[in-house]
Amino acid sequence: KTIIKKTKQKTKKTMRVKYQSKEAKQNMKNQKEIIKTSQMLKQLLRNNYRSNMTATTQHDTTTNITGKKIKHSLRIEEIIPKLTEQAQKDIQTFLSVKEKNDMLQKTTKKEIAKVVTEWVKETNKRRGEHNQIKSTAHMWAPLRKGCGLKREGMVKLNEEDQLIEGEISASILFHTETDGSSHPTGGLRETSQAAAYMSWDIRSPLMLVSDYVCIPSSFVSFHGHALDHKTPLLRSQDAVGAVAAETIKLVTGEDRVVRSNCGWEQEFFLVPTDIWEERSDLMNTGRALLGALPPKHQQMSDHYMCKQSPEVEKLFQDFEAYAKERNIALNVGHAEVAPTQHEFSPIYTLGSISADQNLLVMHEFENYAEQYGFKVLYHEKPYAGINGSGKHTNWSLETTKREGLYTFGNTKMEQERFMVFLAGVVRALDMHGDMLRAAVATASNDHRLGAQEAPPAIISLYTGHTLEKHVKAIIEGGELYVEGSLNASTMLSFGSSSVVPMKKAPEDRNRTAPFPYSGGNRFEFRAVGSSQNVSWPLTVINVVIADAMDYINTLIKEKGVTEAVRDVFAKHQRVIFNGDGYSKEWPIEAVKRGLVNNRTTPEALRVLTDEKNLALFEKYNVFTRDELTARQQVGIEDYNGTIDIEAETLIRMINQSLVPATVREMAMYKDDDELYAEKKTLLSNLRATTKKLANATTAVPEDLFEAGMYYANTILPCMENVREAANAIELTMDKHQYPFPTMEEIIYYQH
Repeated sequence: KTIIKKTKQKTKKTMRVKYQSKEAKQNMKNQKEIIKTSQMLKQLLRNNYRSNMTATTQHDTTTNITGKKIKHSLRIEEIIPKLTEQAQKDIQTFLSVKEKNDMLQKTTKKEIAKVVTEWVKETNKRRGEHNQIKSTAHMWAPLRKGCGLKREGMVKLNEEDQLIEGEISASILFHTETDGSSHPTGGLRETSQAAAYMSWDIRSPLMLVSDYVCIPSSFVSFHGHALDHKTPLLRSQDAVGAVAAETIKLVTGEDRVVRSNCGWEQEFFLVPTDIWEERSDLMNTGRALLGALPPKHQQMSDHYMCKQSPEVEKLFQDFEAYAKERNIALNVGHAEVAPTQHEFSPIYTLGSISADQNLLVMHEFENYAEQYGFKVLYHEKPYAGINGSGKHTNWSLETTKREGLYTFGNTKMEQERFMVFLAGVVRALDMHGDMLRAAVATASNDHRLGAQEAPPAIISLYTGHTLEKHVKAIIEGGELYVEGSLNASTMLSFGSSSVVPMKKAPEDRNRTAPFPYSGGNRFEFRAVGSSQNVSWPLTVINVVIADAMDYINTLIKEKGVTEAVRDVFAKHQRVIFNGDGYSKEWPIEAVKRGLVNNRTTPEALRVLTDEKNLALFEKYNVFTRDELTARQQVGIEDYNGTIDIEAETLIRMINQSLVPATVREMAMYKDDDELYAEKKTLLSNLRATTKKLANATTAVPEDLFEAGMYYANTILPCMENVREAANAIELTMDKHQYPFPTMEEIIYYQH
């Protein structure tokens, strides 16, 4: 670093020399050699840094000194058998009754805390002296991005005021209180009101993370207002489960308990820490605000599910093992379409547990990646011109008997039940497409939606052509059940005697739809952004489905099952679209159908306080009107703040780095009138566009939504103009003069 600093100082002095005759040419040659040497030294330091990071990484955070397997997660189902009979009855009653104010007995809480304490003590014996579990941490999903943790030591005072370590009291395990004043609340409370409370979601497993017990929790204010993403999700699961159970009773006469499941697909980019530290845009915003793509990037399709660098392979292997120990099975992991882009996804499970797993995985994977010298970019569009990242959210309903409600089925009863629940999805998407769009509305996701790599902002349903044909037949008077019509999968031959033929699904996949029917048992909400907390989209899906099924239940009571389904399909079939969602024709067709197309986040978030949506969430006790209004305010503040930070970062990068570098380079070409003039023109354009952006940032309206539309329609286009001007300079600049790591260095670090 000292050598580089001295080299830069020497370079600056050389830049000041006025180039004349032979002496000027020699000075220019010397300067180029100095810059070249500086770049070589910098690269050597980078390589040394990365090799040291990989060599010294400590992967074994759970050293086992006894040779016995350490248990890193603990489910309530594993705790219950260790309780007294009375405590078992108490916890079972609590889990089965849906009343919101039911309490656990103090004795039951103490027994559970004792079991947890014994688990931790046994773990510490096996971990060794320097690798102990020392505290608990209630984990929650704040309205800002990221993971909230409140840690508390496992210590208490006895009656003689002596310190006792290693004990987890019932009060600490189940509940905790904190100052929540600095968390976004959307105006739910005054500045002077600071109390916030966390309570363990006992259906979600406890996990050992680093040196603490992670306790997945809900997070509310003094008045019970949800200040997190998880609490509304839990409420919505209760709502959709109750309505769906009533539907099954009406259709089949059976009593069932229904739960909503989720399986997420987390995409992300990796960038070396040393490069990240040299790009203030990546540090401040998570995306590159300028930088020209190299001639080859993703257009040859040679990255998807192909080779990953040895460091990344090792990182994946170690982290997958770490997650598996905590009962999070990341059974899919691979390279994605864009260079340095990757994905992993777990096995399907209960929605709230899946959301907790995603929250923890995102948090812990960042820690693991840092050990290998990487930063994780969860931004939906970190690099312009190549694919962005999503979090495809697979959602379904099933009974506790593992009966999938979105599985075709083979019997008449199963197929009729399936068509009833499909009708619910059709109605939900048609009636509440605006809310589903709002559920994926963020500044970063706006860059991705409709960009030929993700679904458009128009919410539609892909059913597949076979299913659509059956829906139309029902509308025209057909029955819900037609033998073999839905489950008719065919054999797929590979045309070789060496390859065994296989059964293929009845329908192809559709990657251009925001909500396609997928795999014969679930729906995939493909519009969800990679940086989002998955709880918010899941909450919206559960509520709109509950509302649609409620409507269908009423119709069934009035008209019977078949007529109810026929009526719903006839009224809402416009939302079914099995074509190319990326095509230019689809938005035009969608307008003709009357479907909503809220292109920007400010447009999308406005609908949260429409009367129909306020009433909808209030009806199912998921959000009060104040809570939903607060979500809207937090969302638009986040949007405005994100773009404001991006604009200020870009202005500083231009004025403090790129303009000075360009001026220095121009001095090298004073004797070449044509080249000098070309560079001067490029510099003038850069300064003009940057000045226009800077001026625009001083005229932001005060009203939040007016400001949001101003950021969308004025600031972002100005930023794009600056990007184009900056990239034009980069493409004509001596590569050793360019002040930032280039896009080529960023996306091809592993080569």
